Amino acid sequence: MLNEFIANEAVVYLLSFVLAIGVGLVLNGDSRRAGIGSMLITAVFVIVVSTRGSDAPLAVPLYVVTLGIVAVLSAVRRYSDSSLLVGEPYWRKVMLMFAHGGKIRSATLAQREENRQRNAV
Repeated sequence: MLNEFIANEAVVYLLSFVLAIGVGLVLNGDSRRAGIGSMLITAVFVIVVSTRGSDAPLAVPLYVVTLGIVAVLSAVRRYSDSSLLVGEPYWRKVMLMFAHGGKIRSATLAQREENRQRNAV
């Protein structure tokens, strides 16, 4: 019964979409374990879908694109207090995070650390 359910192309696409959203949300975590876990889940997903590739050829691209979009949108929410993003419209924040995510992330974390040290004194 499960094989017949998964053999349906639309179900495979739906499952890859839902899985990518979940992994994208987990990837937003601070811990190294969350990143490693997300990569392992992605690797297993790609291997499993590749073995059944004829059933749903667009499952992996759908997964990768959805994962990327969810990761960027989560990062925008998480780092919206950055001095580099303050006053920007939402979709401009998304584009800035997509293009310069590493710089924004490091600037925000440095700013938060400086605020923590200032509050500790």
